[in-house]
Amino acid sequence: MGVEADEGPGGRLSGKDGLLWIMIGQASRGLQRMLTLEQDPTPPNLGRKRPTTALQMKDPPLRAPRTAFALIRKKAHSGPDMGIIASVTDDETTPHPTVDAILRCIRISTAEQYTALCDAFDAENRDVRRDERVETVSHTVLPNSTYYHDAHCMIIVSVRDDRNFSVGDYDLTLTAAPANRKATPDRLPTGFFTDRQKNRRDPSTLTYYLSYDVMQGAIGKDPGDTRPVQPPTDKLGMTVEARPNDGFVHYLPAELEATREVLEQFVHADETTVVEIVLKRIVHEGVFRFTTNLDAGENFTNQQSGDPIAQANG
Repeated sequence: MGVEADEGPGGRLSGKDGLLWIMIGQASRGLQRMLTLEQDPTPPNLGRKRPTTALQMKDPPLRAPRTAFALIRKKAHSGPDMGIIASVTDDETTPHPTVDAILRCIRISTAEQYTALCDAFDAENRDVRRDERVETVSHTVLPNSTYYHDAHCMIIVSVRDDRNFSVGDYDLTLTAAPANRKATPDRLPTGFFTDRQKNRRDPSTLTYYLSYDVMQGAIGKDPGDTRPVQPPTDKLGMTVEARPNDGFVHYLPAELEATREVLEQFVHADETTVVEIVLKRIVHEGVFRFTTNLDAGENFTNQQSGDPIAQANG
């Protein structure tokens, strides 16, 4: 069971675009799906060419069981009046909405009841999002500020190679396209991107925080939402350019073709998807060589790399 403050108008984190939702909500919903993408085998006769190779989904994604998940209307992260926990008192004549949501979960005794509760929470959450979508903050002198609270999703990307070494130096680019068009970064919808963080302790891990509603074309339709309506994203893909990208040991660029299936696997409201990317580590002849020249000062600076060395799996 997951319970979140909605941080709507007047919340302690006004204008934060749902960041609180992800902080609390992902602890409650957890990691909802995990999938692995593997780079295609190294092309034969590679030489010094650096072609882009495809990423393929290794196995069907792992999916966590459905979780009952409730957004609590007009509650905030903290504070005695609006805090999702701090505002609970023992002298209320009607149940506090946080307590009420918890009690509804505790009363569940069968799988059918749990499914019904999940459906009920989902319906209620849609109403909360519609009613709390637009937040207007009044200022005495400056013009009022308007913030939009969309449903979001989190994508956590972890990159390693087929020798199980973490790859921390890489560029990852998301791509998108309407149907029957080539995918490029420029075709991602305006406003889809909210935040991105790279793990300081493990630079191979990169987290994207994206607006689910923008990706689904759901903005500009609720009362007070004056943003221009955009069509939904039809296809999502990505490219990975890891370094080193030349020399005796390097990686080739990799691309996940933009498809509707990728979009449906990666992007889900209030959920986290973990994507593990496995690149092929390419080692060329000449990376290690014996010599009979025992004189000091032999210069290897201009030595050219040879063909890739075939590596056995395991």
